[in-house]
Amino acid sequence: MFPRRHSASPTMHRTPTSDDEVSASHASAEAQVSRGQMSQPGPPESVAVMIVTSEGQAEQTPFSYFAEQSTVVVATDSGAALQLLRTAANQARIYQLLIIDGRAGVENFAGLASRVRKISGTETMKIIMLQDGLPTSTEREPDIDFIVLDPLPPQRVGQILRQAGVTVGLGVESRIPASSPGEVGAVLLVEDDVVNRRVAATMLEVLGLRVGTASDGAEAVAAVEVGGWDLILMDCLMPVMDGIAAAREIRSLPGNQRDVPILAMSANISEVDVAEITAAGMSGCLSKPFSVDQLAEVIGPWFTELKPRGGAAHQSESDSTVSTDDVINDEILGRLSERLPPDRMARLVGTFLEESPKLLDRMTAAIDREDFDDLRLASHSLKGSSSFLGATEVTELARQVEGKSQQPDTCMPVVQETVAAFLRAQRALQRRFPTALRAD
Repeated sequence: MFPRRHSASPTMHRTPTSDDEVSASHASAEAQVSRGQMSQPGPPESVAVMIVTSEGQAEQTPFSYFAEQSTVVVATDSGAALQLLRTAANQARIYQLLIIDGRAGVENFAGLASRVRKISGTETMKIIMLQDGLPTSTEREPDIDFIVLDPLPPQRVGQILRQAGVTVGLGVESRIPASSPGEVGAVLLVEDDVVNRRVAATMLEVLGLRVGTASDGAEAVAAVEVGGWDLILMDCLMPVMDGIAAAREIRSLPGNQRDVPILAMSANISEVDVAEITAAGMSGCLSKPFSVDQLAEVIGPWFTELKPRGGAAHQSESDSTVSTDDVINDEILGRLSERLPPDRMARLVGTFLEESPKLLDRMTAAIDREDFDDLRLASHSLKGSSSFLGATEVTELARQVEGKSQQPDTCMPVVQETVAAFLRAQRALQRRFPTALRAD
């Protein structure tokens, strides 16, 4: 995932009510600019995001997520917000996003949006409202651009900021990793699962490619806007924005970056998927799991100087270990380990052993709260990562959970079976890779 600009304490300016205090608040924003924590887009200047909420709410989620990713000013009543916006307009400053807290138990800010729109200079500013539930057609204010529902997952914040056109303070500098001698091209790898992302990135690096990563489609679009990629490998099923939607967004971008070739990655390829992938402007599809050789064959047309695929095989920890179980498919595992340096392979196994319990916990929690979408995503991730490492029993059970994700009553027993299968796979992998848990 691309590094973002995080600080120990989020950049959140408390917005006061008097004119003197308002000017001081803007001076504080200018101080942030001078310290390099906030970029200058050129006149008219922008101070990013204003949040209007009750006293004591600003440091709570989800507002703290916005403060981690952008420069935030907080107003605790409507009068303070309007005064600050008027002062900003007089100083030729533009807020890019206004967030109004409309949740139950918070001060009533009804009608604030229409009053804001009467202030000159707010025409291009996006206004969103955070609510506990969707309003009826008669309740929704016409000056609200869109509604965001609480609870708000942190990964949704970046997408909201991008939808609103917020650029100041986002920390989207160079998303392209530094090049090294001998590298033959730059690939943007878009994959939400940590294990799958690390496996694919390692394979690409073995082939001599420079790799940048994104964990969802919205991040991918932002990275493509920065530019510098020769190829994009895009997972299809992801949170926030899926691969198909991201491909469509990329193809609609201005400039040459919209023409970067995109290859889909998916564990479930059907004729319908292929048609949808093609319609979204993708150049082809790579079926997961794949080996280094299979990856090289598919991406080869875009890179004429890939490192040789059939080089000397690496001696892995598992080569000298006699398999005494049928939990791991050693043919699948061997195709991966023989092409990767032993330390990289141990690191991949260690990542799988560390991340899989988190996915299993997430699956259980999703069933408890009847979050079918998250259950599907978590089981899909486990299915993909286990398939790369030959943990076929885990793969098959995760596939069953994914297929039953709309039936929570029948899912829980299968999830419990999946936990037991993972524990067996864990022991088997630890026998084959004794240093896996010590890998970074």
